[in-house]
Amino acid sequence: MSNNLELSPLHKFILKLKDFSKDLTQVVKASNKDLTQVAKASNKDLTQVVIDIGYGDKMKKILIFLLLFGTSLLAQNTMVVNSMSGLAKDTAVVTVTIQNTDQFTGFQFEIPLSSQLVYIDNSAILTDRASGHILTASVINGTTLKVFAYSTSMAEFSGNSGEVCSFKLKLGTIPGDYNLIIENGIIGNSESQNILTNFINGIVTIEAPDIDISPTSLDYDRVPLLQYSDR
Repeated sequence: MSNNLELSPLHKFILKLKDFSKDLTQVVKASNKDLTQVAKASNKDLTQVVIDIGYGDKMKKILIFLLLFGTSLLAQNTMVVNSMSGLAKDTAVVTVTIQNTDQFTGFQFEIPLSSQLVYIDNSAILTDRASGHILTASVINGTTLKVFAYSTSMAEFSGNSGEVCSFKLKLGTIPGDYNLIIENGIIGNSESQNILTNFINGIVTIEAPDIDISPTSLDYDRVPLLQYSDR
């Protein structure tokens, strides 16, 4: 993910606030500059730029409020691996959800798999949020599942929430919780930018008794014909 300072979503958010729109418009006109460009050029955050330019206490308070409480209202693009459970030796279907404020054209993730979770070849599929997208899934390095979805025409996935793909795992025989941890997660937009802001890992629970029976001999005792004995 890029380390460049990108304040344009915040700038757009600020300009849309009705209570502060008049003050901010006056600020931009007075400076004859775009505040986000000033921030990028000076390598400072937006609050410090306003303080340096000297727009007054009221403007400082507005921006401090936005920076402290406005984060949750900004773009949120979250990848979620949904948890599930199954019995020993079952086939489990794991789904992946993307909740997005911004439109996206592709995604990628890697998930290290326990020895108790085996990816079933060719089981990964896209949901109806896709539009002519291509999905590839394979195990790399012997234990890591890599999933990659893309569009040669840069088509966007539909909607702002819901499952985007699923894949199947063959469950082992040892009960327990097995983490599905997202690594190298990417939600890509039409400008080839990673807009992923958060991810939520999942868990696969194998529900089965851990029984190990290895009899080396069976003793039936001696019972006369036509009789029985309780052992």
